[in-house]
Order: sequence, then C-alpha cells, then structure tokens
Amino acid sequence: MTLCLKPFLILSSFRLGWRISLACACYSSDLVMRQYSQVRDQCRRENKTFSYRQIQKVYTIVLFQDSPEEFHQFPGQYLHYAKQQFNTGLELDMIQEYLLIPLDIFLESQHNISNRLDAWLTVIASSDPERILDVVRVYPEFGELYRQVFRFRDDIKELMSMFSEALKILDTNTTKYMIEEQKEKLRKQEEELRKREEEIRKQREELLSAKAALAEKDSENQRLKALLAAKE
Repeated sequence: MTLCLKPFLILSSFRLGWRISLACACYSSDLVMRQYSQVRDQCRRENKTFSYRQIQKVYTIVLFQDSPEEFHQFPGQYLHYAKQQFNTGLELDMIQEYLLIPLDIFLESQHNISNRLDAWLTVIASSDPERILDVVRVYPEFGELYRQVFRFRDDIKELMSMFSEALKILDTNTTKYMIEEQKEKLRKQEEELRKREEEIRKQREELLSAKAALAEKDSENQRLKALLAAKE
C-alpha cells in the first residue's frame, strides 16, 4: 500500500497549542488534496475511472526542534500519535493520521541508540559529532544519510520547495491573522487602560469633592465657633 508521508519542521515560533493543531490540519489537508490531484490526473491520462478508494492514508509527521510547553507536560514522551475517532464508537478508517515528535525531548531522554528509530531521530535532531558517530558505529549506512540531511537542513531553497503554493498562501494568511490578533490584543489593552484611566479620574473627582465638602464643613465649624465666642 502506498502511503503519503510529509515530514516537516515547525520552529519555535509555534508557541500556542491552537496554532500547532491548525498547522497540522492545514498541512495534512494539503497532502490529501495533492494526492487526490495526482491520482485523478493519472486516471485521466490512463483513461481510467477515478475512485476515492484509490486515495491512501496520509501521515503528517511534525518535527519540533524547540517544542512548545504543551509537550513538556509529558516528560520523556517524544512520540505523540493521533488519528480521528468518533465519540459513538463508530469505526471508519479515516485517512488522516499524525505523528508529533519533539526532538528536544528526545535528545534529553534518549542516551543510547537501541533501534533504527533512535538512529533516525538522532541524525535529524543532533548536531553533536559524538552522538552522530555513535549512530554510524551501530548503523554505518547512516554516515551518508547524515551528510545528505546536513546539506538539506542548510539548503533553504530545497526546504521551501516542499511546500505547495496553497501552503505559502496559508502561511501568509496565518501571519496576517497573527498580526490582526496582536492588533486586537493591543486594542483591548488600550480599551482596558482607558477604562482604568476613567476610573482613576472619577476617583480623583470624588476625592476632590470629598475634600471640598470637608473644607466647607470645617469652614462652617470655624464660623460657628466664632459666633459662640462672640456671644460669650
């Protein structure tokens, strides 16, 4: 069975959980649509009938160099697998599944290369030559793989070519949304500041009014004392 895989890197700019979930959903949806377009176009070229049964599972693999705080609530856990389920127990084989891997937590918790998964994650995550040598000693074929991954990490143009035009638009819209969100946050803060300033102004006016009433009362007391003194 052909599986559609898309590992990609989210940097530390994704700090809030809802942004992570939004990014995962959008990238996964893009993969589904790209697979759909490829299969449909192939059917047209071969003059075959398209069927949705031809669409295979899509695994979206997310790698975090600097994982958000949500992941640190699960120390030592670095493989977070998810798939869609129904609350009624209805069982349908949904095609979108996710694997989130916080590489920083992996590096903190993993000290030995016990299997090929450890080797892969170490090659991807670590810049420590000693740890890479540990991998190559156990799996010599990873030496050339590491050189390819290292070149890939430094080749921004090749990295960006992985993303479709739709995702570029999504990233732009996400940035705009985040700017608008910050503007709205600032607007609310300014509104709250104006309310506090208004409260302070009212409190100042009340204080001045109370002082004026007290001064008037004191003046009246002085006047009454003067009258009493004159009568005596």
